[in-house]
Amino acid sequence: LQQAPESHHDALVRETQDRMESDPGGEHSLTSLAASVGLSGRSLGRRFKEATGQSPSQYLRDLRLREAKALLLQSDLSVADVGWRCGYGSPSRFAQAFRAATDLSPREYRTAVRGKRFGALAEQAFDKAQ
Repeated sequence: LQQAPESHHDALVRETQDRMESDPGGEHSLTSLAASVGLSGRSLGRRFKEATGQSPSQYLRDLRLREAKALLLQSDLSVADVGWRCGYGSPSRFAQAFRAATDLSPREYRTAVRGKRFGALAEQAFDKAQ
């Protein structure tokens, strides 16, 4: 059986990932993450990269952006509130990071995905009605 790309066998790295995933917007410095699993920052960084193919900071950035995308799609939180919940210190930093990753502003992304989502739902309802 083929394993998912994010699967690996390093329990300390998995514990670190779990810590970040349980609170994507939290303060997760390399030093604090490493201390929580009893490693130095350098050792954790090396093991994390080997296990996941990403540095801890890259992993956290991607995790926060996935969370932001979900919130933009599923909630009516303001864009600023989404950014704060996902660990960005200011709306402009959030918008900057989001645009760098998606080529869209958070507001443009919300409009686009909601349009597709509701367009697909309306299409399904129309198909059922016929």
